[in-house]
This record gives sequence, C-alpha cells and structure tokens, in this order.
Amino acid sequence: MNESLKAGNFLIASPDFREGFFIRAVVLLCEHTDKTSFGLVINKVLDVELPEDLVNIQHLINPSVGFRASGPVQTNQMMLLHNANPPPEKSIQLCKGVYLGGDLQFLQTIIADENGPNVYMCFGYAAGPRDNSKRSTRMEDGSQARRMSSMSFIRPQRNSGSSF
Repeated sequence: MNESLKAGNFLIASPDFREGFFIRAVVLLCEHTDKTSFGLVINKVLDVELPEDLVNIQHLINPSVGFRASGPVQTNQMMLLHNANPPPEKSIQLCKGVYLGGDLQFLQTIIADENGPNVYMCFGYAAGPRDNSKRSTRMEDGSQARRMSSMSFIRPQRNSGSSF
C-alpha cells in the first residue's frame, strides 16, 4: 500500500470489482490513518426525494447541487461535500478548496443561491478498519477493497482548482 494516502486523495475501483457497491467507484478519501479509512463515493448519482423541512425543492435554485450515493454504510446519514468560500464553521478541509461539513441553515442558504457553491449531498459512506496482515481494507459492508490491485491511487494535480 502507498503510505502517502491522505484526505483529499482519490481511489478508483479497478475492473476487478464486478459486483457490489464499489463497481466503477471513485472514492474521495476523507480520513486515512493506520487504523481506519473513511471516504465518500462521489460518482454514483442518486435520485432522491427529500423531506420539505430538510430541502424545499421549490427553493432549489443553485444548479450546482448534486445528490450522491456515497457508500454502503449508514445510507440514512447525509454529509455535505462542497467548495464554499468561506466554508461554514466546523467544516473539514479535505484538500485545497474542498470541504466536508455544514449545517441545515448552510444547506438551505446555498441551495437558494443561484451563484452558490458546488455541493454534493452525500448519503452513506465507505469505511473500514485497515488489515495490514492481509494487505487489504475490509469495508463495513463485508466487501474487500484490495489495495494497489483493486483501487488505484490518483494524486490530485497541484494546480487543480476547487470545482467538482
């Protein structure tokens, strides 16, 4: 495994994944330690109806809002991935210009802003403890992501901007 993996890096599922949630998945790492990894699948578009008290679709003016099925763990949990500048308090910077976090007021404000930031409402996540003895990461849904051979590490370009 490449020990330089860190928040803000991408993992791309290899063609070896032929079944399960991670087929053709692109995972944005949010945390990577010697004990665990946590990330969001960002390329699985989700068609969802949300309660009006969360998001009133009539107020959805921002064309840069997207919904993502971001992992098989806790799919009823929503996290906000965005490039708001300035970011809301308690947001975590994953890489230059990309943040995780925000509250309901932040969400309702940015969806009503025609020029608002890019934002993904991410439902679920991918996480699991590292198992160095088997050179793999066991995901909480029971599948395994084999390091190196099954997930390719993509290093972000140094000059890359913050758009999704």
